[in-house]
Amino acid sequence: MSDCESISKCGFSKNRMDNTMPALAEIMKQNYCQGAWDTCARHKLSHSLGKDSVPVDVFPNQHERANQIIETAALAQRVILTMPQRSWRGLESYARTT
Repeated sequence: MSDCESISKCGFSKNRMDNTMPALAEIMKQNYCQGAWDTCARHKLSHSLGKDSVPVDVFPNQHERANQIIETAALAQRVILTMPQRSWRGLESYARTT
């Protein structure tokens, strides 16, 4: 299998694990970044929510956590879509101030 398309930009492939646990980091990179990248939790998050939505501390094997993040984002989207439109103005003004 080819390398992951995000290998040069992914926070995990350039992670601090390289300094603290280099052997484990290398094994995970071989298994996910240079192997079965389509099973990587970070890859799943990136493609589901966008690359900027991948927390820096998510490991490639944290599938349950990735699923929880995706489910939470979907729930938030449903809540926003069910809000009366007049409530959106408050959210927009809040977003501009944060």
